[in-house]
Amino acid sequence: MEERNEEAVEPHFGIQEPNPSSISQVLFWVGGLEIALGIIVALYMADITYVVDWNIFLIWFLPTLVSGLLIIGFAEVIKLLTIIKDKVNERVSK
Repeated sequence: MEERNEEAVEPHFGIQEPNPSSISQVLFWVGGLEIALGIIVALYMADITYVVDWNIFLIWFLPTLVSGLLIIGFAEVIKLLTIIKDKVNERVSK
């Protein structure tokens, strides 16, 4: 049976991790901000009559949660692809 190469999965302590791209950082914060604002808007819309209607809260919050998590997921993909690109460029330059 072939032995797996665990080097790519394990963290390298003591070695500074490459900086993720600024695009991934911006997308991460946009996704988090969208989720936070989604909670605020959903609570406001659910509390218009001074009684919290949880159905209206969920109708407003769930789409913002899903889209915010998708944006955060894209940010993680971009960050990982940037790290892979940096490692490949490092090996090519050796």
